Amino acid sequence: MASPRHCRSGSASTAILVGRWGGASWPSTTLLFLRTLASNACVHFFLLSDLPPPAPAALLPVNIRVRNVSIGSLYEMHQRAVGLSLPGGSAALESQARRSSGKSFLAGRDISSTKLNDLKPMWGEVFGELLAGYSFWGYLQDDVLLGNLTAPHAIADPAQLAVSDVVSPYPAPYNT
Repeated sequence: MASPRHCRSGSASTAILVGRWGGASWPSTTLLFLRTLASNACVHFFLLSDLPPPAPAALLPVNIRVRNVSIGSLYEMHQRAVGLSLPGGSAALESQARRSSGKSFLAGRDISSTKLNDLKPMWGEVFGELLAGYSFWGYLQDDVLLGNLTAPHAIADPAQLAVSDVVSPYPAPYNT
């Protein structure tokens, strides 16, 4: 994915993953959400979903890519990367998801697809190939509108980054 020339060092060093599963379509606010992603041209965004893209790929800004990831393949990726094991496996998950009109069923329980948010901290391992080459990665909910993420020290100052593996708004041990 190309980065604008004004990005520091000529390429984006940050990738952000946005996951959306279940439901009939992307939310009505998605076009506004995409505009805020586009305004952060030095950050690469990957939209991961089992839904059709929220806009034709040709109309998406160069810093936004869509990856088709079914709920079943997401489960299999977690199983391979981190050993996640849910009763029934991916085939049962896919079958139940198709019958549920936008809900995912995990471990035989009616759990909305938003429960998949609990898996997001594992995405660095799960999507390691996609994130290779980036200095930083994160994840984002599709209902958050972004400001300027590339402003100096927008996320963390260089001194903090030099001594931290994780940057979080929470106190230690989550931010050490």
